[in-house]
Formats: sequence, structure tokens, C-alpha cells
Amino acid sequence: MMKPLQGRVVLEAVSPRSSWGVRLAAAFAGRIAADLGAQVICLQATGEAAPPDTNAADQEMSALHSFLCAGKKIATGVSVDATSTLARETAGGANALLGDAWLRSAAADALGQRLAADAPRAVVQVDMLPRQHAHEPAVSEFTVEAESGLLDLVGDAGREPLRLAGHQVAYSAGLAAYTGMVAAFCRRGHPVPVVRVSLLEAALWLNWKNLATVLIGQTAATRSGQAMSWPVVRCADGWVAVVYQPHEWETLRDTLGDPRLQHPRFDTPAGRASHGSELAALFDASLATLTRKEVNALAARHRLPLGVVQSAGELADDPHYRMRRFVGSVASDAGSVSLPRLPVLWNGELFAPGRVPARSAQEEETTA
Repeated sequence: MMKPLQGRVVLEAVSPRSSWGVRLAAAFAGRIAADLGAQVICLQATGEAAPPDTNAADQEMSALHSFLCAGKKIATGVSVDATSTLARETAGGANALLGDAWLRSAAADALGQRLAADAPRAVVQVDMLPRQHAHEPAVSEFTVEAESGLLDLVGDAGREPLRLAGHQVAYSAGLAAYTGMVAAFCRRGHPVPVVRVSLLEAALWLNWKNLATVLIGQTAATRSGQAMSWPVVRCADGWVAVVYQPHEWETLRDTLGDPRLQHPRFDTPAGRASHGSELAALFDASLATLTRKEVNALAARHRLPLGVVQSAGELADDPHYRMRRFVGSVASDAGSVSLPRLPVLWNGELFAPGRVPARSAQEEETTA
């Protein structure tokens, strides 16, 4: 199968001093490009820090490496100066530069030379903030989540703020970086298109509903805890998000069968919103004896969008995902690993991730 980006070369590099969120975003954009057929050359300088929200356990770092580096050519364990030299030498033959301001600066000379007029080129620069200067203090994903208002969607106003699980903002910015890169490929000639992506702007876009709510004069959500419209409650072996639309209320009420839910104060959306915490407690009591499998069956039978909370391993074993071949086995030097694929088809074909490269220069002979 001829892949969409086959024949393209993407140079991915980020300064070891950049924030972890920027590194994840650039790496995720590169992983998408690699899956779609691009030759992605990733330069990893020495001194790159571990993620700030983990203990840098080897198993965690190995899993992250497998997910973000599959299908790439890695040059790792080299000094910052050597990485700058490699970036300059490689940039002239690349269709895209993908990284932070450091890469853009390191490859500046190459951008002015050896650029074929008919070659589609792109420079994609990822930052934490829309206009961040070197002298400004480092910004974390947690800070970006708070500044964008995303943290208003989760947690309880009576407790400390909760960060979103995983790295949702970084990966969203990575998707934006990839989208900007392929859009720039459609432009030919000079000047070279420069795509600027920031994690803060990506987070603001993710939070567009709350921003739109304020613009039309309504009150945005603010850490309402269990009083939220769709509370997450316990069941016999885990957790369930009680999701439903106003027209589904009567079906949900009758399905759960608790006579207390018949009270008139729950009959309208406004009434349910005013008694959200009480309603969540009743949902919790109604579902406490049911397993997640039983909740799923109940929801399917009554066509209710209840959502059980599952682990990544449980999702990988889900019949729907197995049928779609969403998670597959990928070769690596340490044996096969399970990785998700891109959730798209191309002429009916899947994009399976490429081989996972070694994690150190000593293990991997292939360099840029």
C-alpha cells in the first residue's frame, strides 16, 4: 500500500531543556507521521528529563518510548552540540522540521540553502505558550490546564485542583502540530511555511464549549464534584459514568428502579441540577450491586449511554477493539509490544505502527 506520507522525511528534535509537554507533543506528531509512511528521524540529546509526574520507572519509560517512537529512526545519547550539528546537516534534506524553537534556530542556515523550489516544506514549532521567551520560567501541563479553564471541568471546589489524567493536552497539541505540518505540505515554494502550535491554545480549543457558554452570557461549569450533570459513581467492581440526555431521564429512572428517583424534584433538568449531589448518591446506591459487565448489558438493553471505567488492558481486550484490530503486536528489540494504531483506514487498509527502535545509542546502530 502506498501510504499518504511515503517519501517524505521529517526531522524531529527538541531541546533537552524544553518542557516535557513540548517533547510529548512533538513526539506524538512524529509518531502519526511515521505511521502514515514518513521517514521520521528523531534526534534525542543527552540530558532529557523524565516526566515530572512519574518516578521515571524503567517500565513506564519503556512503554512511553514504545508508544511515541514506533516506526522512527532514533539518534540518541548524543550531546546537545552534536545534536545541533546533526540537525543542521539533516535539515536540508527534510520535508519538515518538527520540534521547538531550538530546532528552528539550529537548522536556520539549512533552511536558507538547498531548498528545492518545488519541494513541499514545513517548519513546525511547538511551545507551551503562544509566545514564550527563553527567559520566562518553565510552564507545566498542569499550569496550562488551569490557565485554559480545563480544570474547571473536573474535581470538587472544596478540594485541591485535580490534573487531567495522562497527557491529554500534550497529545492534543501533537495532533494539531501534525495537522499543521500536512497542511503546510500543500503549499509550495518560498517562504517556508512556519506552523506555530502551543499547548495553551490547544487546551483553549478543547475547552471551547465553556468559552462559548460564557460568550453567550451563561455560567460555565466550575468543579461541581458529585453535583455535576453526569456523575461518576461506584459499582460492584469499579466505576460508572452516569451519562444521559434530558429525553432519556425517564428511561434511566425506570431502569434503575429506585422509587426515590420518582420524586417530582427530579422531573426537570433544572430540578436535577439543583439536587445533583443527592441524585448522584441515589445512582451510587442503585448501581452498587452491579458489575461493570452487568451495567453494560443493562445500558445496551435500554439504549442508555452509561459508561463504565475501563483500564487500557481491558479496552485492548474488548470485542469491538479486537474486531477493529485497534491494538496490535509490534516488534521491538525487547520482544513484541502491544500498541494502538491510528483510528483511520486508507482505501480500506490499516496503518500498523512500525518497529520500536532501541532506547540507547549503544543498542541502536542506525543514526540520522
